[in-house]
Amino acid sequence: MALEPCKVCGSLTSMKADTCPHCGFPPTGRKRSPMFIWTGRILAFAVILSLILSVFSLLRAYFLAPPDPFQQQEDGRLTRSISGIALNSTGNHS
Repeated sequence: MALEPCKVCGSLTSMKADTCPHCGFPPTGRKRSPMFIWTGRILAFAVILSLILSVFSLLRAYFLAPPDPFQQQEDGRLTRSISGIALNSTGNHS
């Protein structure tokens, strides 16, 4: 009969015993239900997927950002180009 220390209380317990005589913990540990295991896997998958999607979204926004519609002119004025028509700061065509 093999005696090993209990994982919880440390007293020597037979590996063939159903529970530790001192604390009641099974020597092989408690078996987790399949529902618990699958819930953990689904949650881990959801967290990893959301992290990957957020990184791709940030990269897409960074690399595919539209060009700045405001352009600095030589005289220091800002002009904005809307569908090929350049407008100055007063809103008139230039």
